[in-house]
Amino acid sequence: MVVYGSTALDTIAVTEKLPQKDETLYISDVQDYPGGSAANVAVALKRLRVPVSFVGKVGGDAEGCFL
Repeated sequence: MVVYGSTALDTIAVTEKLPQKDETLYISDVQDYPGGSAANVAVALKRLRVPVSFVGKVGGDAEGCFL
């Protein structure tokens, strides 16, 4: 199986609660996770032991190197 498409870097900002309207909250932690619809499908197929390859373009910046 060959999966063509996008990959993305999902950045999650952690706060103690959800903000109210016009409220400012401070971020206690930031976490990065690989994602993107096609990349997620490729990972799911691999976990199901389906032979899979992913084809997509990834940048050469810090985020692309992480991915």
